[in-house]
Amino acid sequence: MPDHHLSLRAPSLLAAALLACQGPALAQDAVVQLPTLTIDTPGESARGPVPGYVAHRSATGTKTDTPLLETPQSISVITRDQLETQNVRTVNEALRYSPGAFAGSFDSRGEYFSVRGFTADIYLDGLRIPAPVPAYSFRIEPSGMERIELLRGSNSGLYGQANLGGIVNAVSKVPQADQVNQVALQGGSFNRIQGSFDLGGRLNPDGSLLWRLNGLVRDADSFVDGGRDNRIYLAPSLTWRPGADTTLTVLASYLRDDSGVTGQWLPPQGTVLANPNGRIRVGRATGEPAWDHYRKSQYSIGTL
Repeated sequence: MPDHHLSLRAPSLLAAALLACQGPALAQDAVVQLPTLTIDTPGESARGPVPGYVAHRSATGTKTDTPLLETPQSISVITRDQLETQNVRTVNEALRYSPGAFAGSFDSRGEYFSVRGFTADIYLDGLRIPAPVPAYSFRIEPSGMERIELLRGSNSGLYGQANLGGIVNAVSKVPQADQVNQVALQGGSFNRIQGSFDLGGRLNPDGSLLWRLNGLVRDADSFVDGGRDNRIYLAPSLTWRPGADTTLTVLASYLRDDSGVTGQWLPPQGTVLANPNGRIRVGRATGEPAWDHYRKSQYSIGTL
């Protein structure tokens, strides 16, 4: 009886051993060699668009296209995506979440902010803009900017005489070969209606000529009696690429502001202090609407 039991198990063990030996061979025969797939994408540059909210390169701290990790300066970059997410309308609003910057003004006639306790100078594409006083300064329209960068600390070695707190450098939008055209319409408080567009692309098949046109039109009142926040903005640009290492970009811009009655300071009595005649509304305008008004037109043209 024991011999009969052993003779039955022997064929089963032999079959299992044969299957174990054939398993790797069958698996090797089933391997499929896939073709190599290569994806080439342009990397981030100090002047180009940034995907998301975190930039990795900047030219503000060194005037060269340098990674931020290798730049011995304290720099914050507000990217295009962040400007659109926060619906930024002024440079003041763009700096609200940047360390070291204080921006808190409702005056639409200029930029009122400080960096590390000092009034900061504003640059456009590395060139200082004229600003005798904030209300008469050259305005930056955020919808025409690719990024806004804050450089904290002294920087006279790069930019000459400036305030100690730091500078703000706005980087203009330039033509892109893979331009995504956009048109937007917004509405808001105080009868606000605003339309904007960002168009561009290639002018010829090889992409050596590129164009771009940014524009904005806004019609809005303000909380001040007789006040307005109207704006017209146009910014065309053209890029010529004769070779892989040569690029010439011509940029221009036109901006017109109409703020209606200019704001005046209200007395402390009736606003923050008691007044026997009652309180004064925050939006009360103390000027003469038929005479007191603020309008400004500005133009610019340059090359990169």
